[in-house]
Amino acid sequence: MTKPPQPTPALTDEQLAALCAPLGRPVSTERLHGGLFAAVHAVTLDDGRRVVVKAGTADPSRLLTYEHGIIGTEAAFLRLVHATPETPSDLVPEVLHEDRTRTAFPGEAVVMTYVDGIPWWRLTADAERAGAPLDDATTARVQRETGGVLARLHRARGTLFGYPAPEAGLARTTWPDAFAAMIEAILDDAARWGIEVPSFAVREGVVRGEQALARITTPRLVHGDLWAGNVLVDPASYQVTGIIDGERALFGDPLFDLMAADPLGTGGIPAPLLEGYRAAGGTLAEPRTPAAEDEAVRLRLYRIYLHLVMHVEQGPRGPGNDPAYRALVVQNLETLVARLAARPVAV
Repeated sequence: MTKPPQPTPALTDEQLAALCAPLGRPVSTERLHGGLFAAVHAVTLDDGRRVVVKAGTADPSRLLTYEHGIIGTEAAFLRLVHATPETPSDLVPEVLHEDRTRTAFPGEAVVMTYVDGIPWWRLTADAERAGAPLDDATTARVQRETGGVLARLHRARGTLFGYPAPEAGLARTTWPDAFAAMIEAILDDAARWGIEVPSFAVREGVVRGEQALARITTPRLVHGDLWAGNVLVDPASYQVTGIIDGERALFGDPLFDLMAADPLGTGGIPAPLLEGYRAAGGTLAEPRTPAAEDEAVRLRLYRIYLHLVMHVEQGPRGPGNDPAYRALVVQNLETLVARLAARPVAV
C-alpha cells in the first residue's frame, strides 16, 4: 500500500554526523523509506560499520497520543529483546547510541546496528509488478517463520500493560484498563482531528469484552506492528533475516501481535502464522472452548483498534495518495463494528 508523505524531513549531513559522533564519522548516507513519521537513514561509518539512524518528528502536535515517546520505546524494545534469553535477538538491531538531548536534532533519535534483508512486502510487490507473483507455498513459509519469531519474542515480559513511554500516559496495571485507555486515546485523537468514527459502538464493545480481556494477566512484550513491511527477508532463500521498527511496542496480549501481522484482515489469523507460532511454543486456546471464544472477542476488538489507528492517522499525516487503501480501511472498520453486536464464534 502507498504510504502518506513523511512529516519528518531528511536529516542533514551535519545532524547525522552529530548523532553518530560517539561511534565514528559518516562517510556515506542513504535515507530509507517506509516509515510513517520518522526519518530513517542508513549510514556507513569510517570504520566500515553500517548503522541505522532513526529520528522522530520534532513536532509533537503531529503525533497520535500513543506515539508520544516512541523513539525511546524502540530503544527500550531492542534492549529488552537482547536482555531476555531465547528471544529472537539474532534478528533485531542492537542499540548503539540513544540521543534524547534534542541538541543534535530537534527530536529524539536512536542509532542501531544495520540488519540485512529486504522488506517482505517489497519483494512481494516487485514480484507482482514483474508478472511473476510469489507462490502460495513461499508466502506460507514466510508467515510460518514470522509466527515462530513472534512466539520467541513473547518470552519477554514487562511490569505494566499498555504502551510503556511515560509521554503517552497509556500504561496500566491490568490489560482491560490498558486497552480501554488505548481506545479512549485513539477516539480522542479522532475528535481532535475531526475524523468521524463510531465512538459509542466501540466503547460499548470494549465494555462487553472486559471479561475476555481480563484473561490476559501477564504483560508480554508485543511488537505491535510486525506487518510485511517490518519483516526482512533474504531475497534468494526467502528466509526471515530481521524484524524492525519496534517503536510501537507495548506490553499485553500476544494475540495482538498475530492480529497486527495481518493488519487489513477482518477475520481469523492466517493459518500458517498460527502454525509457526504454535510450533515455536506460542500458546493459544484450544478451538471451541470458552477460552477460544474469548480469543475471538479480543481479536475483533484488536482489529477495530488497529483500523481506528489507520483511519485516524490520516488527520496528522494527511490523507495520502492511495484512495483505495483509505476506502478499504473505512470499509473494514464498518464491517468489524457491525459484528460487535453478534456473539463471535471461536477461531
